[in-house]
Amino acid sequence: MKQILIIGIFCSIFSCNAQLTDSTFLNTDRIEYFDIKKFNEQAKGKSAYTITDDEGNQIQQFRGSSGGYVRRVTPANSNITYITTFYPNGNLRSKAKELSSMFYGQSPNYDINGKLISTDNYDKGYKVTIEEIRQRVLNEFGVDIYAKNNQHIDVSRNINIPSILKISDKTYNLYKVTIPADEPEYYYEIEIDADTGKELGRIRYWNLGMAGANDYFEQLDLYHEQQRKEQGLPTSKAGD
Repeated sequence: MKQILIIGIFCSIFSCNAQLTDSTFLNTDRIEYFDIKKFNEQAKGKSAYTITDDEGNQIQQFRGSSGGYVRRVTPANSNITYITTFYPNGNLRSKAKELSSMFYGQSPNYDINGKLISTDNYDKGYKVTIEEIRQRVLNEFGVDIYAKNNQHIDVSRNINIPSILKISDKTYNLYKVTIPADEPEYYYEIEIDADTGKELGRIRYWNLGMAGANDYFEQLDLYHEQQRKEQGLPTSKAGD
């Protein structure tokens, strides 16, 4: 039997979100409805609002650009955001997960009557999974990319693009991970081949204001120069 859950704006949903996990969020037997009346009461004429509940969960709800409604929930101490969209009448439309502004995993889509009609797979094309990247970073740096951190942590991925770090004519399916280094304000940028899991390159740079931006490009140039020497290619200083 399918469960029916009315999505309101009160403490009952917030305490529910405190227990939000991948399995509960993607449970296709739980049919959700967006409570438009309560949203309008809480929004007080605005199209969007965000609150943090007593459990530390951040809940953002707003009207979608193409009609309907969107709810984004980031559980306390989590770097994952759970996104649910609803039709203009409040019926469930879709669910998706986001890590560092990157969609991943399975995303079910429903018709206006609540029937599951399709599932998008954001992991398609990546042989190396997000979980494998998570374990790799956890083992080397002791940092969980799924957990909220006071320092900047970013994970992104793309299909069939050139590497920024590696000097090569090839294109790759790759991950880019930005992670705190061993000193304050210093970071590593690491590229990983999403097909083989091989590290394509990494640089360590200072990240503080404009000076930090300059240091990033200086370290990138030095890393490229090192590769040119190793590959017997002309260096940028040739002919000086």
